Amino acid sequence: MSVLKKCDRPPHRVREMVTGAHTDGGAILHPRSAPFLVDRFPPSAHVGRFVDHYWLVRWQLDHGEERRQLVLSHPTVNLSITGETHRVVGPTIGVVERHLAGSGWTFGVMFRPAGFWPLLRRSLAAMANKELALTDVLPAAAEAIANAGTVAARENEAATMDATLAPSFPSSSVPSEATTQLAELARRDRRIVRVEQLALASDLSIRTLERRFSAHVGLSPKKVIQRYRLQEVAERARRADVNWASIATELGYADQAHLIRDFRAVTGEAPANYSRAETLAPAPPNSRPPGSEGRP
Repeated sequence: MSVLKKCDRPPHRVREMVTGAHTDGGAILHPRSAPFLVDRFPPSAHVGRFVDHYWLVRWQLDHGEERRQLVLSHPTVNLSITGETHRVVGPTIGVVERHLAGSGWTFGVMFRPAGFWPLLRRSLAAMANKELALTDVLPAAAEAIANAGTVAARENEAATMDATLAPSFPSSSVPSEATTQLAELARRDRRIVRVEQLALASDLSIRTLERRFSAHVGLSPKKVIQRYRLQEVAERARRADVNWASIATELGYADQAHLIRDFRAVTGEAPANYSRAETLAPAPPNSRPPGSEGRP
């Protein structure tokens, strides 16, 4: 489902984009059968220089039921608050796996590419493909962030987290913001399929581009470009009558075989099989699970 709630309070407090997981098919794998609902909240203008959005996942499964969910994550850092478990999930080139049981929630912060660097002020390369305890990464702010995440989940809003993070971000520009712009250009412009193209667009040498991405994003520009193109493949795969050869050409693959190989290497299944499962899956429900109204 897709609902936009509006009221008279400031936009970053209440402009809640409430969606089912099926509307985020590029990142959430097999979204039509995802056993949860996702609410997304935009950040304030100041925090939005570094944070893409806040998210709240809620699930309610039958007694004894367990589900596995795979996510083709964006090449960014996420903060994740689930009860007493508080994590910093680094940028990854693989698939993130989550196991769900019973009922519960997770509140998260998805940073823009390179958006976490101002909080850390050191290279993010060491965080790639890792999940770390929040107390180990941001020890001084960990308790406040965890408390803000719990409040945000309970009240179904992001203003508390936004206000908690805001003082930690600089008011003046920082070097990582230029890297953010380049990474997001790679996401938007499907014609960018090689590092050389991104270097040309940035007027930087390939070596300089690689150093900045490693330090600010935590991944190489090649991996960032590949991740966005694979998300595009996953999104396209949800449609009927997919022309894989055409998509391979459009996304810069040498041929269809290379696209299939890359997609299978990351997700564990061929694009055609993924597409078949998605197009045959029943339509997602248009309502929240029982009891999900109000507080999680």
